[in-house]
Amino acid sequence: TESNNTATYTLTNAVGCDSVVTLHLTVNDTPPTPVVTVDNANIFEGAQLTVSVTNPIDGAVYTWYRNGVILEGATQAVFVDHPTAIDGETAYYTYSVFAVLPTSGCVSNISSSTMVTVNPLPVVTVTVEGNTVLCEGSSVTLHADVVPYNDPTYVYQWYDDGVPIPSATSADYVVLEPARANPYNFMVMVSGMNGSFNITANAPAIMVVPSPTVVASISESTICVGGTATLTATVEGGVAGINGYNFQWYEIAGTSTPWPEVVGTGSSYPTSGDEPAGNYPYWVMVSDEYGCSSQSGMVILAVVSQPAVTITRTVGYGEMVCEGGSTAIQANVTGG
Repeated sequence: TESNNTATYTLTNAVGCDSVVTLHLTVNDTPPTPVVTVDNANIFEGAQLTVSVTNPIDGAVYTWYRNGVILEGATQAVFVDHPTAIDGETAYYTYSVFAVLPTSGCVSNISSSTMVTVNPLPVVTVTVEGNTVLCEGSSVTLHADVVPYNDPTYVYQWYDDGVPIPSATSADYVVLEPARANPYNFMVMVSGMNGSFNITANAPAIMVVPSPTVVASISESTICVGGTATLTATVEGGVAGINGYNFQWYEIAGTSTPWPEVVGTGSSYPTSGDEPAGNYPYWVMVSDEYGCSSQSGMVILAVVSQPAVTITRTVGYGEMVCEGGSTAIQANVTGG
């Protein structure tokens, strides 16, 4: 019989003799089944995960399992893990535990499993929605693309030469900078919720170049009908690029063509020699492959008529003279 932690046993031998033995036993309760919790059930690779027992027992020694395998060295009610994704794919981990009371040797039932989802770190790239070489005064947009998630909870911070740009906290950043000799180096940092990850990506270098200035000059500002003059464009500043500058010469060819027309596309332009007498305004537009452009001031070419010359005898002088005598003639010029 058993009562009040006391057990009484009666032993009877083969001839019927009895012997009574009384034992005093200590009966301990089975430890409660642990309940497992995690601080975040959906994390990114490399993040710290805290796994704990919500109903810990003083003095108990715990045996933890991850995906059914014992975690060596994890013997407390709380431990920290750093689970990883597998081959760049989302991985799933289960955690369970049982408790042992060293003084009695009593063992709890094993807990229910708690699952944690581990996502691979996203990949951040920066694309330039336009040219990487800009003319001063123009702009281009940088875009941070996060694969495979683009979660609206992500936090963005753009940097210029390593310095945070105030208010540049969206996936897009518009570059609008002054010209300088060295390229601009932009970077973006993308952060997960509660700092679950911080990933940086560099943008392609952005160069901002000054606009060129152009001056038009003319070899002769006044010519006769049928003559020619050469107009020349002199460019200063700017960056010509691989393909050099583009030129367009414009002319207003009198009242018959009162609007500008393109007459040449080189750095110099010789007039045709077909212009009738009159004044002809010219100017040049220069542009480069980066979108920079500049217009010169206007130069005027004056085309004048050829002069007509007639010779007459001066009034008062005879038409005939003797040998050794004299008369007077004069040249009369019209036009020109």
